Amino acid sequence: LAVRLNVERAQLAKLGVMPRTLDVEGSVTGDAAFVAAGFGRVHLNADGLRLSNEKKAFRFERFDLDGLLNSDSTSLAIGSDAFTLEFRTNEAMDSIVPSAREKLASYFKADSSFHPAPGKFMDLAVTLPKSDWLTGLLVPDLQAVTLKKFTGHYDSDADELKLKVDVPELLYDSIRVNRLELDVNAKGKSLSSVLSVRSVVRDSLGIFGLTLTNTAKVGALESTLRVQNGEIPPSYVLSAQLERAGGVSTLHIVPDGLVLDSKPWTADPENLLRFTDRGLK
Repeated sequence: LAVRLNVERAQLAKLGVMPRTLDVEGSVTGDAAFVAAGFGRVHLNADGLRLSNEKKAFRFERFDLDGLLNSDSTSLAIGSDAFTLEFRTNEAMDSIVPSAREKLASYFKADSSFHPAPGKFMDLAVTLPKSDWLTGLLVPDLQAVTLKKFTGHYDSDADELKLKVDVPELLYDSIRVNRLELDVNAKGKSLSSVLSVRSVVRDSLGIFGLTLTNTAKVGALESTLRVQNGEIPPSYVLSAQLERAGGVSTLHIVPDGLVLDSKPWTADPENLLRFTDRGLK
């Protein structure tokens, strides 16, 4: 199937595709093939594609898309002067979410029966050389965004996942986020992740030096939220353990080292919240 589409002007809001004004102009060419057995392939080129609304416009100098969908593999590659995406996996798309859900649940269960399928992998990489097609256009309330790194890799033979995200600047509506970083490393039953934000500011309110760390050992996930601006003593520290046993999830606040409004505090060592079908207990 060969495709050639000349778009003089497509008003996506009037077509019901977008809630706000976004017009598309340009030429899209390509080819696609699909069969009933679950195989699909598509290639599109849209060099010079133009996006616009009442306030601004952006034109892609180059834009290519290549996609492949098979019963046991998927790949998607987008190459442009403003945005690139590389995604490859030999896992069936309809099994990715169930496998991820089962893997996540294994961190809370001491008796988890999760075993990764052998020989599977997943790679993801995103770059954002230009953000003008997002800010004020595709995402109208987004005023600024800078992406330094966005990569992910999974290897089922090693049962290992690595994810790194680095966003130096994000300004959405009146919320300014400075230096957001996410680093996730998981291998077997062990998980270590750190989410850090240098600052989140809205009007006269701000949070400075926010970190959320997660560590997993057999049957338990421990999370620690800390707010500490530089060398100043922490203003908030809260640690909690989440476990699941016998079909019941429990949450325990670790009583040691807690800080509330820059003051130390403690919790009952026996504190425990149970998440049941009837609610919290």
